[in-house]
Formats: sequence, C-alpha cells, structure tokens
Amino acid sequence: MKDLLDNFVSLWVEETPTQINKTAIEDRENKKRSKKEDLPNKKDIKQLYDFLRTKMVYSIATLTKQFIFDDWKNLLETTLICLQVFNRRRAGEIERITIENYNKKETITDNIEAGFIDNISNQSFEFAKQYVRITLRGKLGRTVSILLDPLSRKAVDLILKHRNSAGIPKSNHYIFSAPGSSGISKKYIRACPLLRKFALECGATIPHTLRGTKLRKHIATYTALLNVEEATVDKLANFLGHHKDIHKSIYRVSVPMAEISTVSKILLLAAGCRNEENSENNSFDNLRGNISSESESSSDESDNITYGANLVKKKISNTSCGKTKKCRWTIDEQEALTAEFGDISSMEKLPSLKECMRVVSENEVLCCRTPAQVKTFIDNKRKKGKKN
Repeated sequence: MKDLLDNFVSLWVEETPTQINKTAIEDRENKKRSKKEDLPNKKDIKQLYDFLRTKMVYSIATLTKQFIFDDWKNLLETTLICLQVFNRRRAGEIERITIENYNKKETITDNIEAGFIDNISNQSFEFAKQYVRITLRGKLGRTVSILLDPLSRKAVDLILKHRNSAGIPKSNHYIFSAPGSSGISKKYIRACPLLRKFALECGATIPHTLRGTKLRKHIATYTALLNVEEATVDKLANFLGHHKDIHKSIYRVSVPMAEISTVSKILLLAAGCRNEENSENNSFDNLRGNISSESESSSDESDNITYGANLVKKKISNTSCGKTKKCRWTIDEQEALTAEFGDISSMEKLPSLKECMRVVSENEVLCCRTPAQVKTFIDNKRKKGKKN
C-alpha cells in the first residue's frame, strides 16, 4: 500500500505541472484569441470628456455664488469621472484620493534647474505649468500619479470648500466622499457605475466601450500605432501603474489595419516582389521610388533595415526634436502634409508635436512616421524655402 501511495505522489508531482498546467494555459490563450476586443473610438472619448467638462463648468458657476447640494454632488461625480477618463486611471485608485494627497500636489515653477528643461521649448514649458501632479497609492502598493488641469483644480477646491455644508464629517478624509455614507458602506463614491451612467448620457455611439480598462487599453494601443519612442512608452506605462512588459503584451490590442497595411509591404519586399508585378495594387505605387537600384544591388544589405514601405538607413542625426532615423519621404507622405498644412516651405511657424501627432494618427500614409520626424521634415523644408 505504501508503495502504491509513493508511486501516486511521485506521478502527481512529476506529471501534474506538465499535463494540467499546460492544458490550462493553452485553453486560456485559445479563449483570448477568440475573444473580440472592442476599444472605444476617439470621437466617443472626446464626446464623453466634453460632456463631463460642460457639466463641471455649470456646477462651478453655481457653487461660486452659493451652495446648492445637487450642484455640489454633480460636481463631485463629474470631476471624479473626468479625472479617470483623462488620466486613464483604475477606478479604485481615483476613488480613494485623499485630502492629504491633494495638499501635497506638485507644480512646475520657474525655479527648476536649467539642465532639466534644456530640451523643452518655452511653449511646452508654459503649457506644463498649467498642470499639477498628485501621487497616490496604486495597485500592489505602487506609487502612481494623476494630473489635474486648472478646471479640475478649481472643481476640487470647491468640493473641499463645501464639504461641511454637504454634511461630510471631518473623519472622512477622501476628496470624493459619499454624502450620507453609513458605517458599513464605502466612504467614497464609486466610479464604475458613474462611468456607465455618463457614457449613456453623453450620447456616445458605442457607450459600452467607455469603461475603465478599455480606456487604458486604448491609450496603450494608440501610442503603439503612433510609433512612440520606447522611453516615452516606459514613462506612460509607469504613469498608468503597469510593468512595461504587461503594458505591451496585455494592454496593447492587436490592430488588423496596422499589421495589414505595414507588414504586408515588408513581406512582399522580402519575397523579392517588384512594383511591375503588383501594378494593380495601389499601395505599391511609390514602392519603386522608395528603393533605388543601388540599394538593390548593394552588397551591404545588412547595413539597411526595412521600415514600412521605405528602406531606412541606420543613420542617426541630432535635431531639435531629438534623435530621428533618416529615411526617404514618399510623394504620398509629402502630399499628406501639404493637404494638412498647405505650402510647407512658406509656413510662418512650426506645428506643435501635438499637431504632428494628430496628423500622423489621421493619415494612414504616415503610419510609419513619428511626430518628431514630421516636425523635423517641415523644419527642413522651411529652412530650404527661406534660402531660395
């Protein structure tokens, strides 16, 4: 009997991790592949964000004159969800912001050491000064932060100013305190039901996609489509309270359009296809112009890398926008910029990186460009135009 028991234990220890765990992992991955992930679109996110801010402005205007409980409660709820949508925070983190967290807010002042702002333009520096940063406890004890713009700061100040009038006891140290909370209920209002409520009220076309986790997945996927630099992705992941590997593997959603439009060109190039053999394919109209005969016959092919439909040389140059990879601009890419900005060579001033990011996201032909590359290209064209 003892031998049988020993054999069973030995079999269990050796075989269970391999057989059962492997099957469980495979089942989990199969379910993940078959599940369709619906992300919110930018139009719905903006509609929700504008809807919340409009309600905030109305409540602030009323509470500045006199206290009305309904307006105070409305400001409490809309400010909570507005901060969650803007910062893409987890509901539990944003609900539990304390007065102490807010009192320790950090701002950008003119007394910052010059070395920290050498690479920031005056315009960006002045823009950043509008925001304040609050640090709080996140998931797994991590320290995470949120950003507040001037409207949100004014809203929080009014919420705290009228706490006594709203009947919030001093022992309740949460900013988003729940009015009339009993001993067994939460001392703060819940974000999840409020987000569902406002998603319906704002008139979004697909309201069920406006949820906390989906908004976090949206920002991770959106930055991936913009080819944002690795250092920036790490900063975003840290801000959201993710490990960078989790941010990339779990929160990023595979986008068919990005893979089909970009990877298909790389695969055709690797297969040795030529523009003449695919003349019916409009996506290859400019392929021949992107690849010179010299690069095709060169023995140093290992010194070049393919990036989208362009052959990119590993040459790095320092520009006002940081380090960028030099690559040939196609006619379609240049026409897309002309359609957005007009005659580039005669522009009075450079567009902001935010504008460049918008142009990249709205023009599929620019999917292989970063906002920094767009801004550098426009800058070079303007300088060349002035010389002529």
